[in-house]
Amino acid sequence: MPKKSRPRAKWRERPRADFSDCARLNEEQVTAILGTVPFECPANEMPDAHGQFITAVETVIASYLADQHNLNSPKPREIKAALRQVAKASDALFTALDDLDSHSENYLENSAIAEQGIAGLVPQYPMFCSTARAINTYAKAAERRAPAIRRGRQKDPALYFFIDGLAMIWEFYTGKEFTRSDKRGNPIYFVTTVLKAVEPSIGSGAITGAMKKVVKEQKQRVP
Repeated sequence: MPKKSRPRAKWRERPRADFSDCARLNEEQVTAILGTVPFECPANEMPDAHGQFITAVETVIASYLADQHNLNSPKPREIKAALRQVAKASDALFTALDDLDSHSENYLENSAIAEQGIAGLVPQYPMFCSTARAINTYAKAAERRAPAIRRGRQKDPALYFFIDGLAMIWEFYTGKEFTRSDKRGNPIYFVTTVLKAVEPSIGSGAITGAMKKVVKEQKQRVP
């Protein structure tokens, strides 16, 4: 029996700036990362080249953390569950309003007048009922329009964008091609060291798989 999905309550997108502090590397991490990079490019003649290099890496890390959050948005199952919850709640509200006795209805009307002043003189009870019914109708329609439920394991686009960003930094500061070679001084050590600083539990298979895709798409970009 498939697992019942629940809404992703209060999820919101967040800008990269929200993750700037989390992206800061400590001195030990900076030393380890710099040790994997053969700085042989003219770009390193710039003042404080290593500092600029680390700042660039931290910017990519902040983007990765933001992507991890934003790309991990509510899944189709969760969206549909949230809309069903709204439909159910609005249906219950409409039923409760529709079943009100006349005395309770009058108290509700008088309360609206007391709270809103002159604006409340417009009959409120019919509006309450029609609003609840409209929300119910819209929520059911929205559930039908929500994206289809995807099957199978989904890929991690955040990791691809992260490594693509590191590839650009690597090529700018080393003058070397970004490849999957595992020889010392090649980018796989750089990428792995940065990723382990951010996400220690990440597996080598995920790293090499994403690097393979980045390298392949970089070759396709070359005219």
